[in-house]
Amino acid sequence: MTPRDDDRATALLAAPFTLAMAADHGITRSVVRRWLRDGAAYRVAHGVYAGSQVPDGIATRARAVALAVPPGAVVCGMTAAWLWGVRAAAPADGAAAPVEVAVPSGRTPPRRTGCHGRVLQLEDGDATRVAGVAVTSPARTAADVGRRADRDTAVAVLDGFLHSGRLTAAQLAEAVERFAGLPGARRFAAAAGLADGRSGGPEESRLRLAVLDDGLPAPVPGWEAASAFGRVLRRFALAWPDLRLAVDLEFPGPTAVPLTALPDVPAVRTRRRNVSGQSWRVVVCDPKEVTRNGSASAVVVQLRREMRDMAVSGSAAA
Repeated sequence: MTPRDDDRATALLAAPFTLAMAADHGITRSVVRRWLRDGAAYRVAHGVYAGSQVPDGIATRARAVALAVPPGAVVCGMTAAWLWGVRAAAPADGAAAPVEVAVPSGRTPPRRTGCHGRVLQLEDGDATRVAGVAVTSPARTAADVGRRADRDTAVAVLDGFLHSGRLTAAQLAEAVERFAGLPGARRFAAAAGLADGRSGGPEESRLRLAVLDDGLPAPVPGWEAASAFGRVLRRFALAWPDLRLAVDLEFPGPTAVPLTALPDVPAVRTRRRNVSGQSWRVVVCDPKEVTRNGSASAVVVQLRREMRDMAVSGSAAA
């Protein structure tokens, strides 16, 4: 029997499966071993396999681990945030990231390769399902990440939940109140106080924090310039409308050459742009440079220079 000529095999190989699931499809252990040997399948986690056409990433690993952990276990933490679509939670190497899994109090957390287990006190409403995988709810995920992650990561994740609409400001405030007094509560409350759903991605969140840390005036995240008829003409990652100063993170297309690969083109630079009939100073940067090679600091330095020049020339009020 080969995967091509057996509909049962085709269906099985389309998603993570265990040997028990294979047996339910009438497929023996020896056939699975042959698939592994021939490259028709690969091992996703201990005791869980998938067809070679299934991409090896966080979502696949989460589904695989869900098949191998005890009943009642849920995917949690950064893995849950990623499954909810929060891009800030995606690690640099999704395939190698451990899947975070929690079990209720009184149970032993799973210990297996590719899985990071913990015990959580889960209440009604703390767990739901995403794409067939049991995960913590957006509010519970936000609280768990906010209590454990570093400030910048936590704020980026909270921004992502707020921006997507999966979590409201009121729900976030309720989560902060619920976990008050528990370990990590102050860290979570501080991150929640800095969260702003107008930020459109982790690069914008981290840059906003760098600006605030430097003591510059607080910017407006995700500021949109609109026409007299209300049509959005342009969106900036950060803006100081009174100064007509903004930051534009330019996401390159799939075939675009990175700015840093072009000769004599600085990673951070200022352009003059016409916005709704007014001249703006726009600091432009490749978003990848915000979190790489200290370029967030370079953006902050450029912003400070522009504000200083405006103050000297009086152009801010012009």
